[in-house]
Amino acid sequence: MAATEQGVWDLQDVRDKQLQSEWSYDGATQLMTWGYNNTGNLGLNQGGPGNDKSSPTQLPGTWQTYWYSMTNSAASKNYDSGTGGYDLWTWGNNSAGILGLNDYSSWPNYQNTRSSPTQVGTDTNWAHVHGPGSGTILGVKTDGSLWTWGNQDYGRGGKNNQIAVSSPTQVGTDTTWQARDGMDNKITGGSADCLAIKTDGTLWIWGRNFFGSLGLNQGPPWNVGKSSPTQVGTDTNWQSVGHTSGYHHFCKKTDGTLWVWGYGQQGMNCQNNTNSYSSPRQVPGDWTGAYIEGSNYSGHAIKADGTLWSWGGGPSANGTTGLNNMVQYSSPVQVGTDTNWGPANVAHQQTSLSAGGGYVMARKTDGTLWVWGRGNYGRTGLNTTINYSSPVQIPGDWSGCFAGSDKGAATMTL
Repeated sequence: MAATEQGVWDLQDVRDKQLQSEWSYDGATQLMTWGYNNTGNLGLNQGGPGNDKSSPTQLPGTWQTYWYSMTNSAASKNYDSGTGGYDLWTWGNNSAGILGLNDYSSWPNYQNTRSSPTQVGTDTNWAHVHGPGSGTILGVKTDGSLWTWGNQDYGRGGKNNQIAVSSPTQVGTDTTWQARDGMDNKITGGSADCLAIKTDGTLWIWGRNFFGSLGLNQGPPWNVGKSSPTQVGTDTNWQSVGHTSGYHHFCKKTDGTLWVWGYGQQGMNCQNNTNSYSSPRQVPGDWTGAYIEGSNYSGHAIKADGTLWSWGGGPSANGTTGLNNMVQYSSPVQVGTDTNWGPANVAHQQTSLSAGGGYVMARKTDGTLWVWGRGNYGRTGLNTTINYSSPVQIPGDWSGCFAGSDKGAATMTL
């Protein structure tokens, strides 16, 4: 339906109308990138030393959604109302065929990297795509099928082998895998494994079992894992899987409880110790409506009340806890006293919180964007390479949604 209704509509009203298919909204969606660009991962048709960007730079064209940023990126230009899904475009480093373009790049020449967005096939039914930081990409299509490509070491591709795949390949034949639901991630991974939730609420995991990161109550040797999806326990009320680039995991249930397991150094398991656990352990407190993100050395959450929380840290975390120190915390600590972090649910699968690669971004309800942690490569977007141990505002109006992680960053503004 065309936008014929009259009245005063704010940005959220317009988004709601579009998501409910009451309005067709074709306004420009800008994708802004900055940070590390040695392999062209900012998509600006540049690459090599000296091409990093320390402040936000617009990627040409208009975009529907942005999915991830590591040393490569994936995004969508077009939404297909017929399939209810998106097309898929990738760019950046192509090690192990991670771009899904049926070729590979390798050190030192990286001959098949892409410094500008290139379409992956012709399918327009991608529901959600995620790159957990392990060199393996996961994607769920609107028909509920699960696809992986890129690095398959330790069986992290879920196909019962360790052969790298340079184009999307289906995992089994099940069509009961879930795509993202609002702020609830249904597919993610760590440094050497992957997780996914099915429509029946069961949780599945595969890849390397480093320090019990598979959650299957298995101990050493840590190089042994699962090369096909394996169910974690028997519970059927798993709601979301939190992204982390380390060897530990945060997963939330529909009853508002938060569960952790894996490598516990830096206190990442929130058990008031530095122990590692090979099966899920509950984090105290009510986490209903919370969004969880993590990286190698710190974890982060925006709760339903708009408060921001961090844990982990220490000298190696580069101030990513945002608590203005290098102290290590083994249980969640509130960052400041503000209650306007979020909102929790925004359009086109974008989030209000992102962490990875030693830095964190978060957005407030007033449209301001904040960043802290490592500043090398200009990844904080503040026109410097300085580290920050507490949130610092990026100038401008960022009322739209955003996402980003690792060495490069990207935000979307509607």
